[in-house]
Amino acid sequence: KKSAQVLNVLELFTFSNCKHHSNATGMNVNMNHFCSKSDRIQNETIFEYASSNIRVGPHASLELGSELINNNVEKNVLLLVDPNISQMKHSQLTAVLNDLTRKQIKFEVFDGIEVEPTNLSFESAIAKSRSADYSCFVAIGGGSTMDTAKVCNLFSTYRENDLLDFVNAPVGKSLPVLQKLKNL
Repeated sequence: KKSAQVLNVLELFTFSNCKHHSNATGMNVNMNHFCSKSDRIQNETIFEYASSNIRVGPHASLELGSELINNNVEKNVLLLVDPNISQMKHSQLTAVLNDLTRKQIKFEVFDGIEVEPTNLSFESAIAKSRSADYSCFVAIGGGSTMDTAKVCNLFSTYRENDLLDFVNAPVGKSLPVLQKLKNL
């Protein structure tokens, strides 16, 4: 019985790109359409795992420039870098910056990021993100750096809004994000 369940789950993966059942496009899903016999299995459990590409390896970060070019966002990049990483001499960051320069990618580095960002550190990053028309935001560091990059992305699109506008009530206004954000 377990082997039959495993085979059924594997068969479901075969149809994970079905335009009727995958919701990767954000469009309405037609649950009345059957694409295969696996769609009719009683009491099935369907799950979908979608993820961005993740590259791992000693020199994976050197592919950043090529990725920016391939995604047509190399025009003006804001690199948000953990301050501890930016202070390291002869680091992988130096190799990345040299590679971006060699590929003639216009970029600026912002390293005014705090661990467990505060309103003040976010406001500083927001001001930087609004200082130019950045084509995308790249986080180089840990969670605080990624959170700061997300905030920069949001407020470079919503230039007239304040930090608490998108924070959940009762602290903030709970405004929805309705505009398309830039690549992150």
